[in-house]
Amino acid sequence: MSGFEFKALPNKEAIAYFRAKGYAPAISRFSWKDVWADEHDRMFTVAKAMRDDVLKAIRNELDDAIANGRTMEQFREALQPKLEAFGWWDKKTEIDPKTGNIVEVQLGSPRRLQIIYDTNLRTANAAGRWRRAQRNKRLMPFFTYIQIDRDNKRDAHKPFDGVTLPVDHPFWKTHWPPNGWQCGCIVRQISRRVMERDGLSVTPDTEVDKMSETRPYFNERLGITEQIPKGIDPSFERNAGMARFDADNPD
Repeated sequence: MSGFEFKALPNKEAIAYFRAKGYAPAISRFSWKDVWADEHDRMFTVAKAMRDDVLKAIRNELDDAIANGRTMEQFREALQPKLEAFGWWDKKTEIDPKTGNIVEVQLGSPRRLQIIYDTNLRTANAAGRWRRAQRNKRLMPFFTYIQIDRDNKRDAHKPFDGVTLPVDHPFWKTHWPPNGWQCGCIVRQISRRVMERDGLSVTPDTEVDKMSETRPYFNERLGITEQIPKGIDPSFERNAGMARFDADNPD
């Protein structure tokens, strides 16, 4: 299957981030919009996984993938037979617990498993990267944003490429990759010496302000309107490590 696959053994902070999550209540699992923004950093959920046994099976395989560096193909081969045995596969009709409506929904599929794998592993690794950065920021006090050159890179993330700012700059609260579904962007932590060697400089405030401009987004499931930075997918306008680790374990 095409797409990014995590093969290296993840860090202990990524594992800790994922394992610290609780489960979202069943009423908040029907739509991806039911659990919002940094709630994802405290509650594990998969849209349409209304049954606890289904959600736990998915979580267990993701935990194995994060802890043991399983590829997407290994994740799918282990999980798909379990979901099929539960009857959680293909399209079926389900009752939306918030509206009472009966609707046709997509349950398990190869594409859905790829998105579940990709989103959870990228977010866990991003959270771990943030935690490590806090320990190393005296020696490497800057981040530089890098958009990986690949066929499906987003034009919307191109303006962020090369942004270089101090580790504790508020920009990283909202522009910390992944910044969308299957976003392949990363940040690199660097020292002042490396920054100068690579011909980088701190991004001016005027440019940061422009990239921080927002647009309104209405989440009809929760009945709220959020201001989302332009170029970032709704619910990705967060730093997973900041939401998880900084709140629970301040340095």
